[in-house]
Amino acid sequence: MFEIEQFAQIKLQSQDSKKSSAEDESNEKIYFAILGLRTTDDSVKQIPYSFEIVISGVIHAEPIEGKTDAENADSAAQYSYSLLYGQMRETLSNLTSRMKWGAFILPTVSFMDAKFPQKNDEIVRKAEQ
Repeated sequence: MFEIEQFAQIKLQSQDSKKSSAEDESNEKIYFAILGLRTTDDSVKQIPYSFEIVISGVIHAEPIEGKTDAENADSAAQYSYSLLYGQMRETLSNLTSRMKWGAFILPTVSFMDAKFPQKNDEIVRKAEQ
């Protein structure tokens, strides 16, 4: 078993005053999400790779009817992290497949319990395989 540290942050982008009239009618929210992974000192002894990956994305999300603003923000965090993690997993697998020790595939992780941080505090998660 090895340990990989995950760090994540998401924030609501400020609403731009330069919106067109068509955009003004939309309730769409724009989020900026960051997700990172890094191996720990202990994991390097168990796997042949050491890495730190940080990826970011801008997410446009329409509010889900019948949900509160907090629930919609939580959904944005959950899906943002899921999208970014999937991209990281694929990129790391693709990159390591060309190396001496072969492909390294990150474990599957669910972010469906993630909550939108109240003060944009850093969320730290640990995944174990």
